[in-house]
Amino acid sequence: MLFSLESNAIAAYQWQEISSTVVVLAGFITAVVALLQWNTALKQQRDERRWKQAELARRLTDEWFDWKPSGIAMMLIDEGKGVYKLGDGPQYDINGSEDIPNALRLVVVGNEITEESHEPKDVFVRRCFDNLFYYFERAGHSIKIGVALGEDFDPHALYYVRRLALYQDVVEKYLKWLGYENALAFLRRHNAWK
Repeated sequence: MLFSLESNAIAAYQWQEISSTVVVLAGFITAVVALLQWNTALKQQRDERRWKQAELARRLTDEWFDWKPSGIAMMLIDEGKGVYKLGDGPQYDINGSEDIPNALRLVVVGNEITEESHEPKDVFVRRCFDNLFYYFERAGHSIKIGVALGEDFDPHALYYVRRLALYQDVVEKYLKWLGYENALAFLRRHNAWK
């Protein structure tokens, strides 16, 4: 009988050891599974956030190309010359290499800085570029606050930034005058602007 009690005690002890080991192992496996699930959830959140950033950049750049003032500014940068008008407004025969700098040039009048020309054609060109620069400002702000990445704008913007760099001096002064620091940062992040 002594043998039986002793072997039962040893067996119970062994089962207790095995049970403790199984519980620790189960806890460890549960923790590993939880960490893997957490990591998967984080990756999914990062992927979703990244997708939303890219989608925002695409929506913003789509707006640049709509047939409105910013679209005309893009065409002026691209084509250089042409006849343009907005809606039922007057037509203007524009030569980009002359008319873009003329429209964006600033002068000091008294204690104020203002646009040099108020000719209708220059006002038209300026309006088109004001609209485009507004979109560049939005893009720069989106990059600055992290809701979009600069690389998402690059495929759409790089060609136009290169072309606009031909007028870099006058554009930079004009953007500073407008207070569009984010638009300026947006342009400056491209090597073509430097």
